[in-house]
Amino acid sequence: RIHLPNLTSVVIVGCGATGTDIAGELLRRGCCVAMYDRQRHASQDALAKIKLKLQKFYNHGLLFYSDIDYLLSRCRAAETIDEAVPHDDGGCLMMVEAVTEILPVKQTVFAQMAAACAQRWVDPARVIFVSNSLTLEVKDFISRIQQPEYARRCLCARFL
Repeated sequence: RIHLPNLTSVVIVGCGATGTDIAGELLRRGCCVAMYDRQRHASQDALAKIKLKLQKFYNHGLLFYSDIDYLLSRCRAAETIDEAVPHDDGGCLMMVEAVTEILPVKQTVFAQMAAACAQRWVDPARVIFVSNSLTLEVKDFISRIQQPEYARRCLCARFL
C-alpha cells in the first residue's frame, strides 16, 4: 500500500503534535505531504518526529526499513503556505488546518490557504479545505476567504 501511486497532495498548516500526527498518518496512506508552521523550526522538527515515529513502526514490524526513506522522500517542510501548495497537477489537494483553537487564527489561516491556492491556479474542484477544529463551526472560520469558489470547499474532520 505504501508504494501505490496516489494523486493526493496534502498541505498541513500547523506542525504541533496534532499536525505532525496527521501528516505522518496521511503520508503512510500514500499522500505527498508538505508541512508549514509560522514558527520556522516547527516544520523541520515535525519532519524529525515523523522519522522517529516511522522508525517505531519499523521496530514493531509494521514497516520495512526501506519504507522509511521512501516515505520521507514524499514529505517536505515549507517556509510559507504559498510554497507548500503544489502547482495544480491534475491530482487532488487537501489543505489541512491544525492550528490553535482560536477563531481569528483559524480565519486567517483559511484565508491564507485559499489565497495560496488561487495564486497557484489550483482548480477549486480539486481542493478541499479541512479544519481539525473540535469546537468551532466551518461557517465561522471561512468568513475571511476572499474566493467564494474555495469557501464552498471547506469541512471539519477530527483526526484522532
